[in-house]
Amino acid sequence: SLDSEEALNDPFHPDVEGLTSEPFLTLPHLANTLTDTHFEQRDRQGRLLVMLARTSLWNNQPVRAIACNDATAVAIEPDGTARVFGEFPNFPDYAWFITSACTDEGFGPEILESGQPITWNNNGQALSGYRLAGNVNGSMSFNLPSWSPDGGGFWHYWSAVEGDMQYISPGNAPAMCGPSFTQLIDDDRHTLVYPNPAAGILNIQTPRPITSIRLLDELGRTALFEQLQQPFGRPFLSGTSAGRLQILENTNSSADPIGHASANIYTLNLQGIPPGFYTLEGLDSRSGEIIRNRIYIMRNY
Repeated sequence: SLDSEEALNDPFHPDVEGLTSEPFLTLPHLANTLTDTHFEQRDRQGRLLVMLARTSLWNNQPVRAIACNDATAVAIEPDGTARVFGEFPNFPDYAWFITSACTDEGFGPEILESGQPITWNNNGQALSGYRLAGNVNGSMSFNLPSWSPDGGGFWHYWSAVEGDMQYISPGNAPAMCGPSFTQLIDDDRHTLVYPNPAAGILNIQTPRPITSIRLLDELGRTALFEQLQQPFGRPFLSGTSAGRLQILENTNSSADPIGHASANIYTLNLQGIPPGFYTLEGLDSRSGEIIRNRIYIMRNY
């Protein structure tokens, strides 16, 4: 099979041509995610970097991967919690959760040509991988919807320059595609938007209700608009739907004080929205101001 040296020196090597855009596993939480095994034992970091590079340009979006060492398993729960099982510390049973960089300038490789060594540098941070050790209890976990660890491991950065792999470890948590948090206009509370990048659904959590949600593309065109108020200004109740929105929790008051214990949680259906960068706007019910968040929507298979 293809090894890392072959892939790094020619990302269009004949043995890479089996790569396809057709989904192999159509499972929740694994959209736009590659999987690999025997990872460190067979030195597959370079091979995976090339496959992620090809896929990122193919789909014109950032990509992710989950890779396991020998005798290591990742079990994904319905809520997207990925638990790592193995026999660490007796054996090097690790799993990696890897994502490509995502910036306004681009997220793909600098040089990706047939017959030429790949360069995917991005200041040494083309890929970021979080390594978790697996034990018999599966106590180490990673949250796939928010693409964030629950602790217990370290971030590592990988890149390639003219076919040579570069490693920085451990590193800080990578910047996601646009900010994960947006500050409200008149206080130091935050609106949480996750996952970002998003595929299929986007969750929005605010300390106060919002009265409308708008999604704008790069040209400022409205790709989606949903009103969160019924006639006479009454908000929708928890557990109801408004167009593409599912209201999971709503405090039902536009005058809730800052720090109200009840969160306002909305799930937005993104099916059919083309991949790309968008600006998410929400109208704050208390101040009437618009809160904004930069997000990236991935391709939905």
